[in-house]
Parts: sequence; C-alpha cells; structure tokens
Amino acid sequence: MNKKKFHFFAFAAAIYLNYGLVLFPSPAFAAASATLVKIDTATMGSWIGAYGSDGYIESQYSVTKYPAYATVALSKQANWTWAASTSRLAAVQKPDNPQDRIAGQWFSGTSFFIDIALTDGNSHQVVLYALDWDRNQRAETINVRDATTGALLDSRPLSAGTFIEGVYLIWNVQGHITFEIARNAGANSTLSALFFDPTTSGQASIQAVPANDFLNSLGVDPGYLQMMTTAPLFQYTGIRNYRVGTGDPSTPIALHNATVIPGIYPGVRFNLVGHDVPISARIAEGAAIASAGALLSFEGPNEPNSFPFTYNGQIGGGSHSWLPVAQYQRDFYAAVKADPRVSSYPVFGTSLVGSELDNVGMQFLTIPTGANVLMPDGTRYADYANPHNYVVGNGGCGVLRDNQAWNAADPILPGCWDNLYNEYGVTWYGHYAGYTEAQLMTLPRVTTETGWGTSGISEDNQGKVLLNVLLAQFKRGWSYTFIYELVDG
Repeated sequence: MNKKKFHFFAFAAAIYLNYGLVLFPSPAFAAASATLVKIDTATMGSWIGAYGSDGYIESQYSVTKYPAYATVALSKQANWTWAASTSRLAAVQKPDNPQDRIAGQWFSGTSFFIDIALTDGNSHQVVLYALDWDRNQRAETINVRDATTGALLDSRPLSAGTFIEGVYLIWNVQGHITFEIARNAGANSTLSALFFDPTTSGQASIQAVPANDFLNSLGVDPGYLQMMTTAPLFQYTGIRNYRVGTGDPSTPIALHNATVIPGIYPGVRFNLVGHDVPISARIAEGAAIASAGALLSFEGPNEPNSFPFTYNGQIGGGSHSWLPVAQYQRDFYAAVKADPRVSSYPVFGTSLVGSELDNVGMQFLTIPTGANVLMPDGTRYADYANPHNYVVGNGGCGVLRDNQAWNAADPILPGCWDNLYNEYGVTWYGHYAGYTEAQLMTLPRVTTETGWGTSGISEDNQGKVLLNVLLAQFKRGWSYTFIYELVDG
C-alpha cells in the first residue's frame, strides 16, 4: 500500500474510533447562516404569488411540494386542525384549490423543532407562517440555530396578539439549520406553514410616506371646551381635524383662520355631524365653512342606539326601528352630493350601525343587489364606514395589554371593540351579514370616536396608548381617526 492510501485509511480509522462511523461523501453543506429579510403581517393566509415558488408544506394538508435542494424534518410537535375548510383570510390557501383555505397547526406545550438542510451549497429563502387562529394570546420565540454546533444564528419573539391574523417570518438561509419554536405564553407554541423561495438580498425596502399624510389623518372631538379656546391646543399637538355640529359657521371659520401658520399648520378643518338637525341647515353650514377652506367632511347621526332622534315624524334608534335613521342617512348623503357647493366632500357613515335592531342594511356603504334588507337595493349611505372602535373596548376588554391598539384597528378581527368587523362584517347586535373579510380589508373607513379615559390608567399610559392608536389606525388603512376627547370631560 502506498503512503497516500495508508494515510487516508489511517485518518478514516481514527475518525471511526473516536467519533463512530463516518459515511463518505457527505452532503455539500455550506456554513450555516440565517439572516432575517422581513416580517410580513399584511399578506395573511394569501401566500400564493407571494411565497412558496420553490416549495410549500402546510400543517395538516396533504398537498406539499418539497424543493430538490432541501430536506425537512419536524420533531417533538403535535398536530391539530382548527378548520379543514374556511374562507377566513388568516387561514392559508390550499395550493390545489386557492379559493379554499385550511387552518392547521404544528404545536407543543414547550418547544418543537424543524430541521432544514440545504444540500446544494446555495442560499435560499425560508419562510415560516405563525397563526394564533383561536386568539389564545399565544406568545412564542423562534430561534434559528446551526444544526451542527447549536450556535444561535437568530432569534425572533412573537408577542401575544401579533399573529392573530397570521405573520410570515422570512430568512435567507444557507447550510444546515434548525428552527426551535418555543412557547412563552398561551396554550402552546405554534406554526401553520413553511415555504421555500429564491433568496433575496438584504432587508426588504420600507415605503416611506410623507409625515403630512399622517398629520392630516389626526382628528379630535374637543368635547365641551369653548371652541376658540382650543386654538393653541391644535397648534401644539399638530392635530388637524375637529368633529363638531354647531349650526353656526362663523366660529369654526374664525378658529380655522386663527390657527393657520403658513408653511407649518394649515388651520383646523371641520367634520360636521348631522344628528337631529334639518339636512338643509347642516349643508348650508358646511357650504359656508367650505368657502373658507375649512371643511373636511360630513358625518351621519351619532350613535343612534344611545341617542335616538326623530325624522319625518318617526323616532329612530334606541329601542325603535332604525328605518328613520337609515332614511335620514340616505337623504343626507343624497343632498350633499346634489349640492355643487359641497358635492366633492366625503360623507362618513352613521356610527355604531352594528347595533341596528332591524336589518336596514346600514352595514353597507351601498346596499348590494340581493342583500335582502329593509331598504332598497342600491341605497347609498356613505363614502366611508365609521365604527367607534374605542381602544379601551367593552366589558372586560379594558385592560392594558400588548398590541391593544393594533388589534382594535384590525379590520377583520372580531373582538370586544365596536370595530369594522363587528359593525360592517357581521353586526354585533342582530348578527346581520355585511361585507366579507376580503371586502373589509379595502373598505374605506374612518373612526370619529376612539380613546381611553384616565379613569383606571395613568396619564402616562393614556398618552402612550393614544399615540399607538393614531399610528396603528393610520398603518392599518384608516383615513381619519378622531380621539374623544381633547381633554378629559
């Protein structure tokens, strides 16, 4: 035997004696690495076209696609199916039938693991989809480790409330790695799907928006303050919009003029509430304010469930039929759009339509054909939906917790808020059907009341919560958000 062969066999024997059997050749593993690319909360379960171009594995669904360059093994997980077929957007699309969805989970009361070996020596994108389907306030941490050395490559906590509608975590991965999904709170740690894609370079870009767009979305109901005393408060806070229904346009115009700071502050604009007031009078007031450049919008009746009113001789709202409310809102909208002085201004809907006793169809901006409601198909109510999704919520919801503001702003999340879903998806009182989840996601929306009074929480916490409210509402597609009140009543 020549020396080269002898040295090779001696080396192999030494490895065998010290470490056990070694098989040659081994897979072409590159050095293990994992770099987070982004976290995606917008796509929800609609992954087709966004992820999975190389491969996909959905929990509790038999149709899978494994990429040729990867081996995948799960361990220490249990399995569960929440919904084998559903239209809820948080559930993942079925790859062979994208119109249907499934909500399943791999889970553990402690931790479970996903071992992924990328065998071609290249970098690829690995995507995990976490979903707290039954809103169990789950919290977990996803650790990424070098499968050979155990070295921690990355760690991402998911706090309670952040993945009720699903979240994707996307890494560029190379080599042989292990994901650990570790429970922090709630029933268990959980994942619902795994996807593979070509790698992308660097952190995904974030689209900036002008600060002025955010500032223009801010509104407030000043409550019982004298209007002209609020000028320095508006200028100090930067809030742009005032919710009011005075009947006299002179004071709003005066406040607008008093608050203008050229190049810095454009002057207060006004949202005029129509409630138990002649429609023609409210439109005349709006026209005068519009001529001064100070009109923002019109709004329908305020919370008729608590404040019934009379229209055309009939009481509407409260314990009475909502037909007079619906007729007022319909006529108010039509009158605004017919008046050339104000026809270009938006009309916000009646607030708290989820409490309608009879199904007058106010859970729609325009009643669709075949809605089977008491008002005619095609009835137009508003340009914007208007829930009063108070962040403090109702009943036992008013406890400070992570992501309270983010969840209250969620357009499709049922909960203890008078939010978009409970007002325009399925009404909370009569359970009348409105828009689908997909339609709610793009429904034009505002809230003309939200907030959390200082009763029960400190002013410091109140300030933090309300700032989170304004940011969350803007991020989640609310065009305008009004805090109630400018000061505590």
